[in-house]
Amino acid sequence: MPHIAHYPIRTRGTFCGSIAHADPASEWCLVAAALDAEMAARSASGARLIPAADFFRGIMTTALREEELLTEVRLPILAVGHAAIASAIDEAIGIPGAVTQLPATPQRLKQIVERQS
Repeated sequence: MPHIAHYPIRTRGTFCGSIAHADPASEWCLVAAALDAEMAARSASGARLIPAADFFRGIMTTALREEELLTEVRLPILAVGHAAIASAIDEAIGIPGAVTQLPATPQRLKQIVERQS
């Protein structure tokens, strides 16, 4: 994922760690929320799935209980011919602004990726 987060963040952190911390600057949190991801939490007493709408409670705050670990994030498979596009409000510091799903031809996807590079 070369266009999500800055290089130091991509090489030092983990996808689930980023989601579990609910950092407002995390582009992954925005992507998970926009795509209606499900988070899998596990503890000694069992496991549960938490929809993104219920998982993110605020800045650096999630629905994870004290004894739980985030073990999995389930992102939906997009419809054939669709893409998820993220755009940053401030690319210099990586604050995300919007994520959407839209129909996209291979040529359009290539244009989008080239523009982001």
